Amino acid sequence: MPSLKQVIDEFRNAFQYLDETDHRRSRLYEFWFKSERLKKTFTNEELTAAIEDAVKNCNSNLRNLVSQRGNEDFDTVKTEFFNIIAETLHAVQVKRFVHGSVAIKNFEYAGQSIFERYLVPKEASFFEKELMNSLNALTTKFPELAPLMNTLAQKIADNEQYATVLCRGKTMKHPNGELIYSESEFKLNNTYQNREAREEYATENIAKITL
Repeated sequence: MPSLKQVIDEFRNAFQYLDETDHRRSRLYEFWFKSERLKKTFTNEELTAAIEDAVKNCNSNLRNLVSQRGNEDFDTVKTEFFNIIAETLHAVQVKRFVHGSVAIKNFEYAGQSIFERYLVPKEASFFEKELMNSLNALTTKFPELAPLMNTLAQKIADNEQYATVLCRGKTMKHPNGELIYSESEFKLNNTYQNREAREEYATENIAKITL
């Protein structure tokens, strides 16, 4: 069984989200990162900065864990490692929710006209891809960790975030011809335009992965 330090060193070596300046590493096709004007047009800079902070905090926590327990067998400290990954993923998912967009949908169902307003989180992207790459790297380097890393990867994949319904209105026609309208408001409907309210809601309602 590898030591905690060996595992974290390999994980951090494979986890290439940040570059040498502690900013998100641009991919080869992201030519706009070379131009500040294009970068502002094609990227959500606030969200990117928030994810950068989450990753920097993750790296700091991993370094601290290594300094305290780095020589121990990974198996004895795997829960602490897992918790750092889970906290980082949760922090990123909260920020993706905060920076999500509001959409409206109208459709017919069971003789009713239904209106919905919902909030759509930003999709998983480069961070999640790098996280998965790092877990795969650990599986390749330390085959004995494959069951645990595969389980962790599956939990991350299963923890995909979906749209949150804010408001739902229904209109149906009574047999006498009268139109009957009903509306259901859900938590956050009256405050969804407030970022602090979004963050509080997301922090409370987005589930953290568990080992």
